[in-house]
Amino acid sequence: MPTCPAAGLDLVIYAVDFARAPSGEAGYLLDLKTGAQLPGRAAFDTAGAPSFW
Repeated sequence: MPTCPAAGLDLVIYAVDFARAPSGEAGYLLDLKTGAQLPGRAAFDTAGAPSFW
């Protein structure tokens, strides 16, 4: 993963159909974290993810 000049970057992507309705599930397609103060991560599986995503 290339370096990020920011202290941290968090990008979360959702499908349009999921984002249209409230849900108590994480439901993201991609959760990407990078930056000098965040551990690098690319997650595609919402199992065990906090519901606020």
